[in-house]
Amino acid sequence: MPERGSFLRRWLPAGLWALLIFILCSLPLPAGARKLPSSDEAAHFGLFAVFSFLLARSLLRPYAGKKAFLLAVVLSLFYGLFIELYQILLPGRFFEYFDFIADGAGAVCGGLLWVGLKRRM
Repeated sequence: MPERGSFLRRWLPAGLWALLIFILCSLPLPAGARKLPSSDEAAHFGLFAVFSFLLARSLLRPYAGKKAFLLAVVLSLFYGLFIELYQILLPGRFFEYFDFIADGAGAVCGGLLWVGLKRRM
């Protein structure tokens, strides 16, 4: 049976990052706010790269490197889809395909970064 502290050390960072993503994506946009070209997509890319990295880190103990990477990317994509669908319900927010694509690209890069770093260790 795994130790409770070990489980929390592995999963707490990914859980807190998922909460941060949810909070940031739930904030209303200021009235008349105009985003810079590609700034929103860059933010999504970065948020989901870190999220996938943290998920891969959490999953590496129970799964081999490739499985941890794939599972981290798939979980990140589902979370990104959930966030985009959730934003439909918020005033001034929308489902944006380019945000979802940025989520996926970030998830792949973050997962690959973790796997690459683990191979060097």
